[in-house]
Amino acid sequence: MQPDYSRLALRDIDEIAESIRKDRPRSAVRFLDGVKKTVQRLLDFPESAGRFESGKPELEGLRVVLVRGFKKYLWFYRIHIESIFVERVLHGARNLDDLL
Repeated sequence: MQPDYSRLALRDIDEIAESIRKDRPRSAVRFLDGVKKTVQRLLDFPESAGRFESGKPELEGLRVVLVRGFKKYLWFYRIHIESIFVERVLHGARNLDDLL
């Protein structure tokens, strides 16, 4: 199984790491390490995360998990036959339904 990323997810990861890096460079490195660990866990156990609850039909099947070591950042993905597809990585305080 392989991870695939949307352009938005890749941009999210870069923007979050850059935002953290401005004040806490080592925390930005920890965030990127948490991203890698989250991916690895999901590749090993893709169904381990809960489903994202939303009234939008287009979000059905979307799963959500915390980025490892970062309680405020959420990883949104779907399970495909041979991969997990990461759609977004977002701060939990944002308006998630609108951003997804």
